[in-house]
Amino acid sequence: MGRKRVFVTGMGIFCPLGVEIKEFWNNLSYGKSGVRDITKFDPSPSLTKVAGIIQNYTPKIYFSPREQRSCEAFVQYGLLAAREAIAQSGITGPDLAKCAVVAGTGIGGIVSYKPAYDALYLPETNQKINAFTIPKMMNNALSAQIAIEHGCKGRNLTVNTACSSGANAIGIGAEWLQAGLFDTVICGGAEAPVTYELLRTWEAMGVLSRSKDAPERVCKPFSRDRDGFVLSEGAAMIVLETEDSCNQRKKSPIAELIGFASSCDAESLTSPNLEGVSHAIQKALNDAEISPIEVDCINLHGTGTKLNDQTEGAAIKKIFGNQIPPCTANKSQLGHSMGAASAIEAVVSVLSIQHQIVPPSLNCQPTDPACHLQNLSPVSRRHKIQNVLSNSFAFGGSNACLVFRSCN
Repeated sequence: MGRKRVFVTGMGIFCPLGVEIKEFWNNLSYGKSGVRDITKFDPSPSLTKVAGIIQNYTPKIYFSPREQRSCEAFVQYGLLAAREAIAQSGITGPDLAKCAVVAGTGIGGIVSYKPAYDALYLPETNQKINAFTIPKMMNNALSAQIAIEHGCKGRNLTVNTACSSGANAIGIGAEWLQAGLFDTVICGGAEAPVTYELLRTWEAMGVLSRSKDAPERVCKPFSRDRDGFVLSEGAAMIVLETEDSCNQRKKSPIAELIGFASSCDAESLTSPNLEGVSHAIQKALNDAEISPIEVDCINLHGTGTKLNDQTEGAAIKKIFGNQIPPCTANKSQLGHSMGAASAIEAVVSVLSIQHQIVPPSLNCQPTDPACHLQNLSPVSRRHKIQNVLSNSFAFGGSNACLVFRSCN
């Protein structure tokens, strides 16, 4: 007996380009940018002054005072994305209670560290340590809070593989379903890393863009002029179900998840490896049982750093040769939301299939010839899309690739 088929039946998003799927897709497909000047703190000591920021976020609209005190922003974003995904899927009652949850985050509860340190080491601030500091800091707070809010009593797991966390969470959820362990899994990723401290530490690594262009033009993946990524925040969650579960609920799926590969370069903590990246892509295609020529669109990792973009482009060239399909680089519009990025890009991949549109890639021209990606477009393109490959490559040499297929 073969493995069970896995389908997407619900999606939710909360990010700089929209706080629900319809708004997000409209803004993304029309080429809008979520990268803006930083106003939530004073970035003036930094050479980087822009980030992907959710505008006009008011927690009290969505959460009780206690929830606001006990949940960091990354948990709040993930909960909001999960609410939308669950509502779209229509999972309720006993079916929801049996759900598993697997959530990814690369940074997790970073915001609570500073007030705790200030209370300890800056007594003049006259602060007390917040009693919720530990529960807020825990990386598994997101998966736990999703389970608590919706009564999900299946497995509950948190994945932290840096920027590939969200994709790995989705892939692990799919593997649980394929193995027959569960009928439904809620999975994805969330991140809220736009803080002064993180901005400065990423800047110290030399990987953030220092461009003085207008905010929407700063992130330039695969461009000859790229000089680094843009820090961002957000969340995306997906509900995955087996075919049997969809049939029993008479639920029409949105797309099928047909391929997943997760691997490690085992070479460097911070530098991608061509062999490792290309191996992950090929493994995902093998898992999906499709050839490169059957891929209709590639959702690129595309951070905007010199080495990452060049390595990804070379790996795609190695696998696809001269038949590289249309590609899209979502971080050009969103910035890089760390562990949430690959989950957001998985949602974009499914939306591309739904709408038969390859989303735009901003600021990529003139394209760097060393990246081998000459088919990036600053505007959306109509295209027949059956299969989409979504790439994610992270610090630690952690690679995760997903393949989605149309149900039509």
